[in-house]
Amino acid sequence: MAIVTLPLPVQLLNGNTADGGQVMTDLNAIASNVNSNAAKNGVNNDITSLTALISIGAGLTITGATINTSSFNTGTIIGSAIDATSTVPTAATGTSTNQIASTAFVQNAAFNTALPGQAGKNGSGLYTDGTNALWVGYTVFLISGTYTADLDGWYLVELWGGGGGSGSGRRGAAANTRAGGGAGGGGAYAWAVIFLTAAQVVTVTIASGGTAGAAVTVDTTNGNAGGTGGTTTFGTFLSAFGGAGGAGGGTSTTIGGGGGGVGSAGNTGTGGNPSQNNAYGSTAAGFENNTSGGGGAAKTNGTAGGLAENGGAGGGGVDSNALGSIGGSSLKGGAGGGGGGGITNADVAQAGANGGRGGFYVAGGGGAGGAAGVAGSTSAANLQFGGNGGGGGGGHNTTPGAGAAGSVPGGGAGGGGASLNGSNSGAGNVGGAGKCRVQRL
Repeated sequence: MAIVTLPLPVQLLNGNTADGGQVMTDLNAIASNVNSNAAKNGVNNDITSLTALISIGAGLTITGATINTSSFNTGTIIGSAIDATSTVPTAATGTSTNQIASTAFVQNAAFNTALPGQAGKNGSGLYTDGTNALWVGYTVFLISGTYTADLDGWYLVELWGGGGGSGSGRRGAAANTRAGGGAGGGGAYAWAVIFLTAAQVVTVTIASGGTAGAAVTVDTTNGNAGGTGGTTTFGTFLSAFGGAGGAGGGTSTTIGGGGGGVGSAGNTGTGGNPSQNNAYGSTAAGFENNTSGGGGAAKTNGTAGGLAENGGAGGGGVDSNALGSIGGSSLKGGAGGGGGGGITNADVAQAGANGGRGGFYVAGGGGAGGAAGVAGSTSAANLQFGGNGGGGGGGHNTTPGAGAAGSVPGGGAGGGGASLNGSNSGAGNVGGAGKCRVQRL
């Protein structure tokens, strides 16, 4: 709206002399228009409508106005009518001050209020029974805790046992074979469909990975063995057993840890139960792999650790040439680690071997083994399948590599490298911890 109405009553022309009456007539018209149409400075009641206002700045107060198609930033608005096309900044969800709420803020706040509790429900979806909103999808436990059932019904429970820790390499004299440490076996995978009642609470215990074999600090001494991975449990309903620890490096060969089975933990050299015959899960040719839920065997003959489907895979050993074996892989359980590199009787230092890979049925593919004198590598956690095995550390006379940790869940650790007297051997490492995953069906 224009403040001054044009044309003015008297048209004054350039080059013509105007008398005072003509000038005053136009001046009075301007004053009358301003007094009728313009708001005075400061607090006033003259503004009754604001249309297409660009912004309201800090310190400006508007009371009892009609405001259309405008944008508000930091001003104060009291008792005014604001149309549906005007906009305000959207406050962060959870803001509880008395500032104006945008439509987006209200929608976010209402949605979050309607949601059931979100703690521990990462990756879950929503389900309604017609009355209540409930979470569905996977609930994942990487540390021990409790699981509370939402409703009466069937639940899919999946568990992974802890991966075996790895052994350290031997510290010995020159011109003698010094074997690297054996790798840890992978933790087993176990699953079941279980009926739970609403609000039933089940204790979930997540296994720790097996302990690491410490570096040898005394001359002419075999390496220290790694520890067996723990057992993951879902109450008394289901258990998944851990992989065995790898043996410490000796003067000839080293045995890796067997993978955990669905019926028992792995053992040094042999996989956990079940066995299909007396030789199954042992180092005997043709029986190093287990497809029925038993753990894969670990071997010392230079071939890879045994493969498995549900059980953990076998950890790599070290052969008579001081060469570490690659870790076995498992389709669903944890993979075995790679054997540590040794030193031959001709004083040739060997590299560490690669760890196995979770979710595969081909040995290797996990953490990389270290070159002579270099530590093995750890793969990233594999939360969909079993964890990868850690790479073995490379042997070296003075600076042997340490084995790498197994990844979560249930990956076996890589063995440590061997050394010469006067230098500490390469240490083993810890196996990957277990995991529990629960889904309401």
